[in-house]
Amino acid sequence: MNEAEPLATRMATPTTTSAYPTNSYQYRSVSEESRSDLDYRMFKAPASNPTEVSLTWRPFYLRRVVLLAFITIFILIIITIEILLVVSNKNSGIATGNAAQHYLWTYGPTAFLTAIAALWARTEYQSKLVAPWVRLSQHAIPVSRTLLLDYISPLSLFTLFNSWRNKDHIVSITVAVSTLIKVVILISSGLISLSLTSVSGGSHPMVLQDRFVDNNTRLATTGNLASYIIHGLAARNLTPPEGISGNYAFQSVQTNLPTTVETRVIVDGFINSLDCEVVDIRLAGASPPSHYDPRGLLSLNVTISSPDCNIALKRLPGVTQPSAATNTNSTLFARFDQVQCDGITGVAGKRILAFFGNITYHTDYAHKINFIAGGPRYDTVGVLDKSSQLLCTPNYAIERVEITRNGTHKNTVVPVQGTPQRTLGSVEAWDIMDAQFTAGQSGFLYGEDGGKPINVSMVPVEVDGYMELALGLQMDTGFQATSLFDPDILRNITTGYYRQIGAIIAKESLTEPDSTKTIGSATLNENRLIVRSLIAQLMVGLLAACVLLTTTALFLVPGEGLLPHSPNTLLNLVSILQHSRGLATQLSFAGASDDEHLDRYLERSRFQSQFAYDSISNQTQFCVESISDERNKEPDMIPQINSKIIHPIILHPASRITLCLSVVGLIIALELLLYKSNLEDGLGDIGSTYIHYTWTIIPALVFGALSMAFSAVDFEIRNLAPYMKMKEYVARDKFPQLELLDMTLPKAIYREATLRTPWASATTTAFLIASLFTTFSASLFQELAVPMTTSVDLMADQSFFISLDNVFIDDTSDQIASLILESNYTFPRFTYQDLAFPELVPTAATPFAHTLNQSSVSISAVVPALRATMDCRMYEPDQIFTNLTLNYDDKVLGTRNHFEARVIGELCNDPDGTNFFDLDVPSNVTYLTEVVGSGGQDRHIGSCSDKLFFWAKFDFGASPIVQHTGALGCNTSFEAVDVDATFLGTELDLDPRNPPRPRESTARNSTLSASTWRSLLNDYLGLASIDTSPQMLDTFFAALVTSPWAIPISALGDPSANADIEAAIKFQQGIIQAQRLTALRVPANQTNATLAEPIGPGDNDAQSRFNATVVDATSRRRVVQDAASTHILVALLAAALLLFIVGWAASPSTSVLPRKPTTIASAVALLAGGNLFSYLPIGGPWLPPEEIAQVLGGTDARVWMGWGNVPDEEGRLNGGENEAGLCRFGIFVVDEDERAAQREA
Repeated sequence: MNEAEPLATRMATPTTTSAYPTNSYQYRSVSEESRSDLDYRMFKAPASNPTEVSLTWRPFYLRRVVLLAFITIFILIIITIEILLVVSNKNSGIATGNAAQHYLWTYGPTAFLTAIAALWARTEYQSKLVAPWVRLSQHAIPVSRTLLLDYISPLSLFTLFNSWRNKDHIVSITVAVSTLIKVVILISSGLISLSLTSVSGGSHPMVLQDRFVDNNTRLATTGNLASYIIHGLAARNLTPPEGISGNYAFQSVQTNLPTTVETRVIVDGFINSLDCEVVDIRLAGASPPSHYDPRGLLSLNVTISSPDCNIALKRLPGVTQPSAATNTNSTLFARFDQVQCDGITGVAGKRILAFFGNITYHTDYAHKINFIAGGPRYDTVGVLDKSSQLLCTPNYAIERVEITRNGTHKNTVVPVQGTPQRTLGSVEAWDIMDAQFTAGQSGFLYGEDGGKPINVSMVPVEVDGYMELALGLQMDTGFQATSLFDPDILRNITTGYYRQIGAIIAKESLTEPDSTKTIGSATLNENRLIVRSLIAQLMVGLLAACVLLTTTALFLVPGEGLLPHSPNTLLNLVSILQHSRGLATQLSFAGASDDEHLDRYLERSRFQSQFAYDSISNQTQFCVESISDERNKEPDMIPQINSKIIHPIILHPASRITLCLSVVGLIIALELLLYKSNLEDGLGDIGSTYIHYTWTIIPALVFGALSMAFSAVDFEIRNLAPYMKMKEYVARDKFPQLELLDMTLPKAIYREATLRTPWASATTTAFLIASLFTTFSASLFQELAVPMTTSVDLMADQSFFISLDNVFIDDTSDQIASLILESNYTFPRFTYQDLAFPELVPTAATPFAHTLNQSSVSISAVVPALRATMDCRMYEPDQIFTNLTLNYDDKVLGTRNHFEARVIGELCNDPDGTNFFDLDVPSNVTYLTEVVGSGGQDRHIGSCSDKLFFWAKFDFGASPIVQHTGALGCNTSFEAVDVDATFLGTELDLDPRNPPRPRESTARNSTLSASTWRSLLNDYLGLASIDTSPQMLDTFFAALVTSPWAIPISALGDPSANADIEAAIKFQQGIIQAQRLTALRVPANQTNATLAEPIGPGDNDAQSRFNATVVDATSRRRVVQDAASTHILVALLAAALLLFIVGWAASPSTSVLPRKPTTIASAVALLAGGNLFSYLPIGGPWLPPEEIAQVLGGTDARVWMGWGNVPDEEGRLNGGENEAGLCRFGIFVVDEDERAAQREA
């Protein structure tokens, strides 16, 4: 036996009787049953020997009702996750994300699961605590599975393995469930993330801006705007105006949503179509060309027959005879014309003929035509080689359609199935068809004797204006002209054309303004809280396993009591084992033994808890007995061994320093990563879905491991704190409180404070803070759309011709201007209002082009533009002379109201002042306008100004009839100016939300020549004819009072509105001239129109470089470190570190025990090694813990742990002389008198 360690002060011998006089008591069995049948649940004491103690205690957290509560919680969590997943998948997220919601949904799941884990930890601990007692209650088994069984101190992995091997399935289940919950907590940090997602919203208020009206009046006065639009769609690849698609005219909808939002709404849609049938056609002949027709055109006479319509003779526009240079005498042609069935009058006999054919011409020398001059000529005969032809009748319907559009681009217009169709009572289908022919009376459509050859896949086809538009609209790339011989294809081409132009006409002439509210839906790109499917299903699977395991535990947990009360404290253990004198005697000298010696000396022992009869007290008492094959053999007493005091590895200074350095390093890493994230707009690009799990789970792993380290330290401190405290003196009333493990953390902190162990309180508080690490790490990194910024140089690819004499600006530019003014058409590329930009291109490929979202990229630069400027003079009333002659009798034109006007100051070409312009004014006219000047619409006079704008108001019921006149003379010039411009997409479309902003200080004269100016100042005959009847407004003023920037027509009669009229004229003139400037574009290296002075020889617009900033706000998805979460985590880490250091510095030595105190044998050895059992009456009744606490010495008694003197009698029994006294290691009760005696000694 090792020598006892010397004591600075030896304990005095207690004054009570000897501790364990083995001859003063004995136990014997109360039944003749074998020991294997002494299970406490089955043993029944004789009626004459009742027991004083009942086994009522079983672990609270192992009761079935508690386990059922856990099962319910797990199932509810599963249901919640599944519901959240379904909602997220259905609604593209569970909510729109913002900072508050993001933290709530991110921290919430982890925090809730952490609370569940804390509660389950009680179940796990109590299962480990009670496991050896369960084994003791069943039968005698090796001590390694009872008194020496320790499931509390080892790591969970070892506990899981050992408990499974020992068939302690309750422990295995609780440890497994605890591990699963920790895994669920770990992965729950990635359950919900903030992601930019397209969200299909529910109800969203919208406003219908117009509605279809049952009135055909405006159809009769349809202008040519519809033909302008259809021509723009066919020739310029324009997009249809608002409220028009390829097949439908539909109600325009206004929302307050961003232009990038996709919306869905059900509105009324107007659709036109043609009902066509294939008919027979025969060429009836071709008259010879007119002598006066230099093009040699022929008339085309046909006969048409069908079951319900026959036409004996129809003259169609002739087909050009091929020239000799073509080496062919046949021509492909296409016609779209109106015909009337013979014998059927009115609308019932109207038809549309769609006709495609191949005609061959040859000279009929049998028919000579004699001319007075030029010699004889011969008749030309046409032969129809092949053809396809349809007779069609128009129809229309209004039906409910669903409009899906993204911003201003219509994506789909589809009919809503099951909704009825309707028509307008006063609108016939032929009214719309007639309006179509009326709209076609424009400069690019041809008359009865005209035709135009166009190329269809390099094959010439002569078409009328309607078929030109039809083919231009409907032909796909690679379309073959000869495919029109197929009647179905011809039907598709003509029907598609009519649907399109009919939709335009219906929108223009059959709608009126409205403001009806409706409900639609919107798909927005929002930061949404997305439930990750993989994480959700994994969590569900793990929680389902928890449900199964916990359900299994329901059938394994004890259904009845095991012990008189909980064995969690030393005092409770004394109460439980107060009649287990044999066990106490056997372990009385084992207080200083280590685990190895205890195992060696107890390995052949078997113990069992049972009720045994005490002959002294004549009671049946609960005890733990050593079960031997030799019934009368006393158990061997373990010899005293002074083992080395152990120091837990986790509490070693090296371990603590490592933990502190890890925390400091983590704080530094977090701050550096946050700095990098802020500096670089994130930590990395997101290339795949799975990187999200990396950035959420890795932090959870790191902080989870750190929390486990704090937990391990806290466990050891709370495990050793009672013994560390007993190294000093502990008041008797505090002794029952010396237990800190079987409780929640807040309660443990409170008890540590009451025990005056601040070092333990600090360490436990540090762990409490550390338990929050995983929760707050869930939101440490986020997936966000980060604007990606780079730079690129732009250069002019096309600019403006500076010198062009007698240039012809065709009507196309005015057509586009008309669409802008009358159809709210978006400004074409590189134009905005009065600004015309050179066509710009990047000088090199855009950096990061492979990651840029071309539709969301924004490019900002300062670039040059040209614009028209007007220097105007408003004439006073006394400078305007007018004359109105009512009922003037013109010998040629008949009776009319003749109006004449001239403006003093605009008579440069008429110094005598006799020149004037005159107009006939009907009596129902209120407003009249005219624009005159160089190339003006009225050629009667010229003007000094480039343009003279004149307007007047009439009231034929008042005197004077001419109520008001106004005149504005303007000279136009062109200047260059630098502009802050923002372009959208890599195609460089100007951003209407960030319109160009001219830098007025940079305005400079343009190098455009005067001859070019004059070419740009043509008249306005190319503008669309807008019906303003009965008013007499020219095309310019018609647009001025009907465009989106219109002035009210009443302003033309208000002298106080002259300034507004002048501003409106300048603005509209700027729009028209900007579109006309686009017709002058030439390669930029051939012009210097936008350069600022001085301009050197050879300088051109292509040489300039314009630095542009490229910003893509959405396509770059980055992992961004959240500042708030970082600061919270740093604060928590710092607080935990500070408390940890305080607890370490204030803590007494943790080297207090030679072994782990978490086994029954270890605790009993400490209790038996001291004198606590000597204070209990021998053979007395069973005492509960609170009564035992009262008999442990006087009120001033203290409890102490260490090496103490052995009572004299026991010393003699062990062969000692007791001169210096024998010592053993244990827990002693010391009264104040004994302490005083000790101090005197």
